[in-house]
Amino acid sequence: RFLNRLTPPGTILEINSERLAYSKLFHQAGYSLIDIETTEIKLQHPNQYAIDTMYKPLEELLLSYRSLQGIWAHQSFSYYPRKDLLDILERCLDWLSPEGVISFCMPEGDGEMVRQSLTGYGNKKLLRVFYQADELASMLELAGFQVIEAWREEHNDFNYIHVICMNPR
Repeated sequence: RFLNRLTPPGTILEINSERLAYSKLFHQAGYSLIDIETTEIKLQHPNQYAIDTMYKPLEELLLSYRSLQGIWAHQSFSYYPRKDLLDILERCLDWLSPEGVISFCMPEGDGEMVRQSLTGYGNKKLLRVFYQADELASMLELAGFQVIEAWREEHNDFNYIHVICMNPR
């Protein structure tokens, strides 16, 4: 769904590329990838499809204004405190070219919780945040995005709200 909204060539920012299958798909479709990893563990296996892989908290990332055609964040935003999401979304909007597209998902629910990390992330606890669909839609609108598509999907531990949004500017 994400790639159907884009026209190559261009650059996609992939945040925490958990599944290299997505990276490979983006690469084969003709996109350059910038891979940002927010956990050092992932750097032990660099993304072979990316033009650059770096460990950096998203809030410290400096990219040129409107330099990206797409942002693939999958579940990455669900690990940031709720109070930070609007700022993160506004930064992403600045990085996206006009009609650029962002795709991500959030677990459906209310509030925040801390739980033991999953395999591969070391012995640390991770924050998870939850949103209701209408709350997430309001946040995206406030940040300046236009929601193009939204759907719910069950996955192992949670129901997820998936969104694809566009920079309308």
